[in-house]
Amino acid sequence: MNPYNYNTIDVQQIVERYQQLKQYGSSMYREAMWQYADMACGGDGGPLGHTPEDWAQICVDNLQPVDTEPTCRAYNYPSYPDSYFMAVLKGLGEDM
Repeated sequence: MNPYNYNTIDVQQIVERYQQLKQYGSSMYREAMWQYADMACGGDGGPLGHTPEDWAQICVDNLQPVDTEPTCRAYNYPSYPDSYFMAVLKGLGEDM
């Protein structure tokens, strides 16, 4: 499944990690903030950009067609509420 195990990381830890990226003006930060803003509004965060090896099993486990395109939210943040992404954006001082 998800190799990052985000379920064990609380909002403050995520905010601290992104603050480091923000400090250096990283393009990764800007992309992540776009994804978080999209997911805070109920979106999927956009396509993942590749198909992880375990994606077919994730689709089966979630009763989705196996040919479903992997998205940021479906792969990395399954079942996370919109409020999680809102809290991270707020903690970083980002507008939605």
